[in-house]
Order: sequence, then C-alpha cells, then structure tokens
Amino acid sequence: METMKQHRRFLVILGLAAAAVLAPASTAPASVELRIQITGLSFKYDESQDGSLFDATSIAGGHGTIGEATQVSRIDFFLGGSLHGSLLYGEGLYADFLIQGIHDIPVGGGVVNTTSTGPSFGFDLLSSDPALGRFLALELDAVSVTYIRNQIGSFVQFSFIAGGPSAGVVSQDLPFELEIDEGQPITVRVSSVNITNRVEQGGYLTGFWARSGTANVSGVLVPEPACFAALLGIGVIGLEIRAWRKRRRKRCARRCGEDP
Repeated sequence: METMKQHRRFLVILGLAAAAVLAPASTAPASVELRIQITGLSFKYDESQDGSLFDATSIAGGHGTIGEATQVSRIDFFLGGSLHGSLLYGEGLYADFLIQGIHDIPVGGGVVNTTSTGPSFGFDLLSSDPALGRFLALELDAVSVTYIRNQIGSFVQFSFIAGGPSAGVVSQDLPFELEIDEGQPITVRVSSVNITNRVEQGGYLTGFWARSGTANVSGVLVPEPACFAALLGIGVIGLEIRAWRKRRRKRCARRCGEDP
C-alpha cells in the first residue's frame, strides 16, 4: 500500500514538473524598466554646426575613446524604480554624444520637435577602466526639445528616441549583468538648469553651455530566459527520481535481508 502511494506521488510530481517545462511564454514576468542615470554631465549646443548638441569636451566622437568624451560624476542603474547598482567618479566615467539637426529653439522658451538630419553618431557611455570600456553605444533619431526661461532662470531638456527603424542599440556590455531589450523603444534625456554662455539671434537660441546636467537612458530590461523555468522543472524531476531510487534500494535491501 505504501509503495503504491509513493509511486502515485512520484507520478504527480513528474506531471507538475513537466507542466512547468511546457508552460507557455505568456506566463513570463511583466516587463521591468531599466533606467541609467548619469549625473554631472556638461554639454553644449551650437546652431551654426547644423544644430549640434554634444558633450562639452568635443563635437567629435563616436570612436569609443575617452579623449573625445566628457567625464561625469556617477552613473546609477535602476530596476523598476529601485537602485540596483552604481558606478562612481573614481572608476573613470565618461559620456560621449552628438546629435544634429536641432534648430529654432525659441529664446522665450517652448517645445521643438525635430528629427536628426546630420551624421549623428548618438550617445555612448564609457569608462577608463578596461574592464568596462565602452559599455553602451546608442544611435538616436527623433528629438524633442523643451526650453523654459523665467525670472528664476533657465531649464533645458532634450529628449531623444532610440529603437526606431533607423536607431537603436549599437553595442552594449552593461555592468551588474544587465541588458537592455533591443527590441523595445529606448529614450535618452539630457537636461540642465545651469545654462551659461547663452547666444541668441533672431528670436532663437544659437548656442549655450549647460553645466553639471543630468542624463537618463530608459528602456526595458531583457527578461529572464524562458529556459530557466524548464531547468527548474528538470531539477525537480531529478531530485524526485533520486529520492525514489533511494527508497527502492532500501526496499530491495529489506527484501534481500541486507543492510540498506
């Protein structure tokens, strides 16, 4: 009687584990936002160079070298709004970016939507630490500019979209074993409230220097591989088979009058 119960228990567990292996992909966990926040980023705007927005060090870039990039103070990684990990100043952190075709930013403030028209390379994150190197490279496409100017001061925010038909992830090797889903839209925002060296002409901004700004890269975390569930199911089957074999050896030993 006890043997039959144990046999039925084994079959039930085997069936449940098989169901876990064959579970449809629809049971996968919901998407989790991955946001990379860059602090201490200075950048410039020069309308005369095809409306170029670029990191403060140089308009040249896109070659994965820190000599063309601007050093930042820290980079934080958030999952679903919670801090997951941080890279600090001492790790030699840099941002290198350029996007062109940004024109007609009103002096009095406003919103401008445009699409890049120049040979923009996009947005890169790098480190002087060889173990990190260039750990993210993006192409950028559509641009939305929000410029606010009032009695308190000025605020500028540039929002870029990557992941469209002609934009997206060029390469990535993020720390903390993270990965952005390249099949989902990615947005990049750079902003600053510290606007200096402002140049105006004909009612439009033609140049400025934004100091100690912030950038955010937002996308979707690559979900856990579906095979994890299968491996879990296989592991359960293996453990149950091992226990079943051990019980069978004990029964055989008792029947044969041997020590189990």
